[in-house]
Amino acid sequence: MVGINTAVATDSSGIGFAIPIDIARPIMNQAIKGETLSRPYIGVRYNTINLQLKTALSLPVNNGALIGTGDGTGNGVTPGGPAEKAGLKDGDIILAINGAQLDQEHPLDAMLVQHAPNEVVTLDVLRAGATLKIPLTLGVRPVNLQ
Repeated sequence: MVGINTAVATDSSGIGFAIPIDIARPIMNQAIKGETLSRPYIGVRYNTINLQLKTALSLPVNNGALIGTGDGTGNGVTPGGPAEKAGLKDGDIILAINGAQLDQEHPLDAMLVQHAPNEVVTLDVLRAGATLKIPLTLGVRPVNLQ
């Protein structure tokens, strides 16, 4: 299976939209087990690294998720959340989840939905020039977040 069809434009020539199976599978498994449907959560605010952000902040990498609010206001790591419990800090750059690299086509939020709450993932994190492997237990995304 490649994906699950979600919409078809009836007035077009076979144009349709689908959810990739890697995103649908964790939700499907929850439904089969009779669990409450939920999405994974790590509790960070971040900016996806692109050429503009890399240049503006003189970042040492081309891709990843820079933890922080972007404008310097507030904390990028949610107090008490999974990221804080795992030891993530503002200014850390998440490079990969379970070895799968983050980039423009695979941003942090899209990579996270391939996993289920309470699953332990390993984050490759760049901190002060060193790459760390940090285990993190995914939380349940609060219902008030979009």
